[in-house]
Amino acid sequence: VGKACCLLGNLDQAKSHFSTALNMTQQTGDQMGLMWFNIGMGDMHREGLHSPQTSIQYYEQYLALAKKLTKKHQEGRAYKKLGKAECDMGEFEAALEWFQKYLKVRQDDEDKTEEITAHKYIADAYKGQGKLDQARSHCQSAMDIAMETGN
Repeated sequence: VGKACCLLGNLDQAKSHFSTALNMTQQTGDQMGLMWFNIGMGDMHREGLHSPQTSIQYYEQYLALAKKLTKKHQEGRAYKKLGKAECDMGEFEAALEWFQKYLKVRQDDEDKTEEITAHKYIADAYKGQGKLDQARSHCQSAMDIAMETGN
């Protein structure tokens, strides 16, 4: 419900729903619920409140829980979210590191669609640094995978 409120621009309501979710996860010891709380709060701060620095704190907690619970897919999602937040702040070198970790997880998962996305984000980070040859290379990798998979 918090995420839906965010998307509708009702940030006060979203905060209230996220607070309720946090209380419930803490009372029940629900680690997965706590993980989802952190990504929801991170998204709200990055996308709704335009506060990527604050979102990083939530995404890092999400990442720690994903690692603790050995949830590789969620770990990859955390890397992507952290990279996007760093890009939002113009921290392209840090973003690149997160996106490369995201790519590695997706390659290990053999998730070709997400590999394409990872290459596009890496290209954006290189572009932000003014490294256009590296950006082109990752755009080409994304296109190659897309052609190979019919995506």
